[in-house]
Amino acid sequence: MDIKVIDIFSACKRIKPYINKTPIRFSTGVYTNHGLNVFYKLENLQVSGSFKPRGGFNKILKTLQENPTAEFVAPTAGGHGVGLSYAANKLHAKVHILMPRNADKDRIRDITNNGASIQFFETVNEARLQAKQIEKEKGFIYVSAYNDIEMIEGGGTIAAELLAQLPEVDCLVCGVGGGGYLAGMALVLKTINPDIKIIGVQQNATPCIYNWFKKGKYEILPYVPSIAEGVGGMVEEDCITLPYIKNTQTIFF
Repeated sequence: MDIKVIDIFSACKRIKPYINKTPIRFSTGVYTNHGLNVFYKLENLQVSGSFKPRGGFNKILKTLQENPTAEFVAPTAGGHGVGLSYAANKLHAKVHILMPRNADKDRIRDITNNGASIQFFETVNEARLQAKQIEKEKGFIYVSAYNDIEMIEGGGTIAAELLAQLPEVDCLVCGVGGGGYLAGMALVLKTINPDIKIIGVQQNATPCIYNWFKKGKYEILPYVPSIAEGVGGMVEEDCITLPYIKNTQTIFF
């Protein structure tokens, strides 16, 4: 299924009652030091503290329309689990989170407080494989943080807000993990204004999407810890985000 901009604007209406319209802020420091007009979209002021609930609400709301008793299962390093469990809690849905034992304790606490069940594994990849198995055995809805149409639509809602707040935007700089939110945002921005420049930023440690984008082939990379754990890491070979990113002529750093 190809995602269209109209799907993302439908997602905006769907999740509007549950999220914050986050503000943008002009960076006086960047302007003073470099003479550039830079604005930050403050998704740290979003419900649960990040952009993640946008996709979580969109996924759960769309699914419950067709299957009101659906349960959800998701692997996560932490952030995706917080956003999805927050949305599930508000929508009275059941979600099962699978994550590594060494995950951030604050994220584990937040997921627990949101009422989700948690299983622990040695790595995110082990959690992902077990989540896929649970999907097959129990019929739960598997939710990837990025390899998922509804999550990409959720990411696109950020760009829809941004265009209303800053219509003259001419460049987007976006961190990239699995590329879901970048894919949605780039789709909206490039459709509305093809001249907008899109820049993706990924860590040096495990730059899976970056390497895939540059070399044109999928590679399995060794996991290397990074302080920038949210903008890197391995993705599935069947990941749907890369075609969307490529179609928008994204530049990677």
